[in-house]
Amino acid sequence: MTILGTANITVSFQTLLLISMEKTMRFHLCFGVFFLTACTTEKEVENNVAPEFTNLWLEPTDGITTSTQLYCVANAIDGNDDPILLDYTWRNSAGEIVSDTWDFTLFPELVQPTEELTCTATISDEEFIVEQSISVTVENTAPEILSMAVSPDTIVNDSLLTCTVEAIDADLETLNISYSWMQGTTELGTDQTLQLSNDILVGSDPISCTVTVEDGYGGMATQMVETEISNRTPIIGSVILSPNPAFETDSILCETTDIIDADGDEVVISYEWAINGIVQTNTDMLEGALQLMMSSRVQQHQVMALLQEQPSVQRPQLTMHCLQLII
Repeated sequence: MTILGTANITVSFQTLLLISMEKTMRFHLCFGVFFLTACTTEKEVENNVAPEFTNLWLEPTDGITTSTQLYCVANAIDGNDDPILLDYTWRNSAGEIVSDTWDFTLFPELVQPTEELTCTATISDEEFIVEQSISVTVENTAPEILSMAVSPDTIVNDSLLTCTVEAIDADLETLNISYSWMQGTTELGTDQTLQLSNDILVGSDPISCTVTVEDGYGGMATQMVETEISNRTPIIGSVILSPNPAFETDSILCETTDIIDADGDEVVISYEWAINGIVQTNTDMLEGALQLMMSSRVQQHQVMALLQEQPSVQRPQLTMHCLQLII
């Protein structure tokens, strides 16, 4: 647009003055000597244009957890070469501002898994304001089992077992812990503790505790510990030879009483007879009684009761010298 006008202005010099104004206005003033002979003023106005984004991106774009450091970067140009002001704002899923810097370090007290975070970049040339946004989603981190153990160290068939586990969650979520006690393919219990008894045990196979730790977003960790059931040696309360004293024509009977097996296993008793320390191999003598058929000279007899458990698994044996009888 051009504006023309005249004015009577007295000056003390002859000159041509060109005044350039910032941005959009240019004035051309013409002066004569001592008076203005033909003066025109020209004003040219240029239209201002808004700045534009050329790029907006986030780093990283995947694998984002509650402890990731995010970067939001924008590039922009201005058609008038005006200075550009650039600002950043981070908002959570609820629309709350959680940061106002281009770099944003996450922490679990501020954000949670599945939450969407939006970076909005704002550019301005002091006349126009332009915004552009980009979003990412926070991923869940599965919990981690640090340690696991079954106590006590030595387990028998009436022990109270306890399965302990130590687990952490990087997102600081409340963890749900479940337990499964197994013997072979049979589940014995689902609590943290398990009271063993012959009523629930199926044989002497090892017992395992499997722990599953889950967070509130589908992340989980599983670990298993297996333990053996120890067998306890049966106990013979007493062994008695009768009659006592015995004579050379007597039949000697070896009797065992108060036989205890703490595991509740069935036991089988076998006998071994020895005369003067020499083990007798006659199988007819292994039923618990010995018919003495010997001279009248002094003999020393010794008997050993051998107690053996019946279950199919191999068990330790108990050998006991019952007593010595002089006849």
